[in-house]
Amino acid sequence: MSKLWTAAVALALTGMLATTAAGHSNETLGEIDAKSGSGLSMFLEATEINSWINVNYTYNPRGSGNDQSINQNSNTGFHSNNDTFQLDQFWFQFDKPVTSESRAGFHADIAFGETARSEIGVTGNDVVTIYSAYISYLAPLAYQGIRLDAGELWTLLGAEVIPVSENLNITRGLVWGLQPVSHTGAILSTQVGPVSLSFGLVNAVVSDTAIDTDRNKALTGQVKFAADTWNIAASFIHGSRLGALENSGIAIDPSDPLCSGPTGQIPPCPTFPVNNDDNRSDLGIFDLVVAGNLGEDITLYVNFDYVWSHPANLPNASTYALAAAGRYQWNKDLGIAMRFEVVVVDPSNAQSEDEYSFTTTVDYALTDGLTARGEVRFDWGVGDKYRRAGDLYSFTGGADNQTLLLAELIYAF
Repeated sequence: MSKLWTAAVALALTGMLATTAAGHSNETLGEIDAKSGSGLSMFLEATEINSWINVNYTYNPRGSGNDQSINQNSNTGFHSNNDTFQLDQFWFQFDKPVTSESRAGFHADIAFGETARSEIGVTGNDVVTIYSAYISYLAPLAYQGIRLDAGELWTLLGAEVIPVSENLNITRGLVWGLQPVSHTGAILSTQVGPVSLSFGLVNAVVSDTAIDTDRNKALTGQVKFAADTWNIAASFIHGSRLGALENSGIAIDPSDPLCSGPTGQIPPCPTFPVNNDDNRSDLGIFDLVVAGNLGEDITLYVNFDYVWSHPANLPNASTYALAAAGRYQWNKDLGIAMRFEVVVVDPSNAQSEDEYSFTTTVDYALTDGLTARGEVRFDWGVGDKYRRAGDLYSFTGGADNQTLLLAELIYAF
């Protein structure tokens, strides 16, 4: 945390204390402290707080060096830097669940580290990203109530997530790369016996947007059945995207001298932009996840995605993706996980190439809260996609495969 940020926080706290003291001039400092302590205690008692730090190292035998601009390691999410130690996540998770006795709650996920930097495309050790922050309310309706979540929400789709501690492997997979991560919007959900139903409106299909500039909302929903040791969830998201901005021909300021000259004058007359509806496109994702346990030692999941897009004046494009993964708890400290994936890109296009990936991850509990993981990942199937450090994308001579070696430490507290 920077000194500037620390000073700002201290100043804010000082102002809060001063305001509090001014508003309680008839109370003793002891009484104020007692009330403040009571409120803090109530907040901490009602809120579930989880935190972790994970540090990892990534090595690509294909080439030494580190060039973020050419994304030397492909398909790896937050591990594109080769031969690099990195603080991946310094994570804080706050959750105040809703119940029939306490119907209002909230959830927030705040991260520092490479995950935060990669997500917003900037550098610096003080970068912070709010991955989720939403308010929840459980209305006393229907079978077990109807819950409203509004704000920045995690997506309903997929088996893998951003928080590293909830995944079987260190790297995220090919299928995860096709899915949204979070949305800004509102989702309603309810529970009917073993079946949960969710439906909502969010700003965009894939890229989360805090401000919806195209004014087209995306629909998302899920039907999930949960048994004792396994569950199946079918989810979708679909939305329409407006075409590119074009010149409307309507001057922003008709009195501008540039607008009184002949047609084609340079610089041109400033005009209002307009979306070209002829270039409107639709994008949708259907997602199916089957996950469960075989006994106490084996965890499995299968994740299937169908992605379709309909650009204006062009044929539909479809992508099919499948991930199958599992983890075996060898003993109380040692576990091994494997993941296989295939992505078939637009089968109607003879020029498209399928992608494949196989990942093996070993985890070992060193002590309470501290886990070490090692991973070997092999990707293949796309010619010239995987390049050595220093090779630009426009150059030929890349390879159709990539091997990554990763090591990681996770401390949860």
